Amino acid sequence: MNRGVVRAAIAIIGVAGLVAGTAVASPKSKDVFVGTWTLNVAKSKFDPGPAFGSGKVTGEAVKGGAKYTVDATMADGRAVHFSYAGAADGSEMAVTGAPNFDSVSVIRPDRKTLIRTERRGGKIIGNTIATLAADGKSFTAESRGTNPAGQKYHNITVWERTKH
Repeated sequence: MNRGVVRAAIAIIGVAGLVAGTAVASPKSKDVFVGTWTLNVAKSKFDPGPAFGSGKVTGEAVKGGAKYTVDATMADGRAVHFSYAGAADGSEMAVTGAPNFDSVSVIRPDRKTLIRTERRGGKIIGNTIATLAADGKSFTAESRGTNPAGQKYHNITVWERTKH
């Protein structure tokens, strides 16, 4: 399997998970993206792939923002684990453990939408737009960018709320 393609796929799960986690929140807020979300692999599309075997994003409100942790498994069984914390104010935030990007910045144009920009070494490598469904039970993350192998990717991942 092409190592660059695998890295891009790992980045996509991170993108979706991190996008979900960038909402401005306080411990008492009712942020719509805080909670636990599970990847619905069957409803997701990975171009160029490969697809993920599973994925979970756990978000918690913290003072000044939100902390999110992504735990995923690639289709070949490799585990991915990373996290970040901060506010959705457009400032750059460090990402710990992600193989494809080392920082993100997030803005939130409305309550149900997050736009995240991913960077590696200060260079923009991708963007993700996460949109919460009208019923609040799922969100769709559309990610576009360039993986470490120089390939363009366009992935659409669907995440379902498992716990609020």
